[in-house]
Amino acid sequence: MITKVSSSNLARVMTCAGSLYLEDLSSDEKSPRAEEGTAFGEYVQLKIERKQVPTHASNGVPFDLDMKVFGDSLAQEILTHSEGHPIVCEGKVDWMTRSGIKISARYDESYSIGSTLYVRDTKYGWGIVEVFENWQLIPYAIGEVIRRQQVFEKIVLIIDQPRPHHEDGPSRAWELTYPELLEYKERIEKRMDDIAAGEKSLVTSPRCKYCNAGPGCPAISKAFYRGVDLVQHFVQDNIDDKELAFQLDLIDRID
Repeated sequence: MITKVSSSNLARVMTCAGSLYLEDLSSDEKSPRAEEGTAFGEYVQLKIERKQVPTHASNGVPFDLDMKVFGDSLAQEILTHSEGHPIVCEGKVDWMTRSGIKISARYDESYSIGSTLYVRDTKYGWGIVEVFENWQLIPYAIGEVIRRQQVFEKIVLIIDQPRPHHEDGPSRAWELTYPELLEYKERIEKRMDDIAAGEKSLVTSPRCKYCNAGPGCPAISKAFYRGVDLVQHFVQDNIDDKELAFQLDLIDRID
C-alpha cells in the first residue's frame, strides 16, 4: 500500500504509477552529485541567513571555490529579490491528499511580497531543469499555501541553476494564478486517487533516467530491446540526405 509520494519523484509518478512498487529494488545510497547539490544548497542557506560558513557541509562535502562563487551570487540575488521580506529556507511542507497519500515536500526558499508568493528551488547539476509545469515545485507551492493559510493572487515558481547555460538565464520563473495552482492540485489528487485504488501500470518516459528502480523495470527493458531491434537491422551502406533525415527522426522517436 502506497502511503507517501515524494515531490522529487512526482513527475515520474504522474506518468508511471508502477514505479512506486519497484522502489524496494532501488539503492538508498546518494550519488556524489546529489551530495554535492545538497552541500551547495546548504551553503546558499548559510549565506542567506548570514551565518558563519564552515569549511565543509554537514554531509562532509567541502565548500569548494565553485560553490562559493556561484553560491555568493545566488544568495545575493535572492536577498535582493525578496526586498527585505522574511525568507524561509528549507521549508518542510508535507500535505495530505484526499486519498490518504501524503505528498512529501521540502523547498529551498520561499517568501511573499504583497499578494505574490515566491517558491524557489536550487539545482546545482549540469543537466538543464525547466521550470514550466515542474512537478517537483508545484507541490512545494501547494504545501506553502496550506502552511500559510493564505490566498495569493500570483504564485511564482523559480528554478535557480547557476552553472549550465540557459537562454532564459540562471534563474527561470513560471507564474501561476491561485485558481491555476488549484487545478494542478486537483490533477495530483486524481492521480493519487488512482494509485490508492490500485493503479500500478509501468509507463516509460524521459523521467525513467531518474528512476533508481530502472535496472529492474520490465517496461524499460522492453522499450530498450524494441529500439535495438529496429536499429540493428539497418545495413544500408550509402544513403541520401532524405533517407538519413528519416533515420535520424526514427532514432529520436525510438529514444
